[in-house]
Amino acid sequence: MPQDIEFHLPFPGSLSADLEGARQRNLAWVRRMGLVGQGRSLEWYASWDMPRLAALGFPYAQGAALDLCADAMALFFVFDDQFDGFLGRSPSRAAAVCQRMIDIVHGTLPRAGADACSVAFADIWARSIDGAHPGWVARASHEWEYYFAAQAHEAIGRLRGAPADMETYLQVRRGIAGTDLPLSLGERAVGIIVPAAAFHSPQLRIMRQTAIDVPGSR
Repeated sequence: MPQDIEFHLPFPGSLSADLEGARQRNLAWVRRMGLVGQGRSLEWYASWDMPRLAALGFPYAQGAALDLCADAMALFFVFDDQFDGFLGRSPSRAAAVCQRMIDIVHGTLPRAGADACSVAFADIWARSIDGAHPGWVARASHEWEYYFAAQAHEAIGRLRGAPADMETYLQVRRGIAGTDLPLSLGERAVGIIVPAAAFHSPQLRIMRQTAIDVPGSR
């Protein structure tokens, strides 16, 4: 007989011991990449405290591993903000912008003078795949592609003026939420390799999909 497992919510929180160091390194990184300027722009970004989000989400990560997670969180929020205006209501332009990001995971580096988001993502991607298992790289490539490509479809939804059916909504929402990416980054953060037979087990796939859908439904 299967044994019931009880989950007690909320889970007790944990925090990486390297939070303060990650804060300093992350601020230096966003400035170096050109994601954030000086003055009020930097103060506004710092108030988001992306390193704390990473330190809570990846409590066992420290040093370069935590930096990768914190920098990825920063990119998510800065990149997403680009679609709050005209770009987010222009599917063709959104697709063109995102295609440049997609090309990076398939080996095309940003050209000289490229926008800050492209430069920052190229840096994150290079650090993500350094020493990574080929299976993880293939999976993460698809997850990033899904995240970027879904932006154009969210723009289509904004122009539609009426809610999509639930299945269509979920397909787009799962993409733009990008929740599968932090789960995959968590593997890199703690240096584990999930064998394919384990990753594709019904139990893990169901748990992973639940973890992806719950935040996206709020």
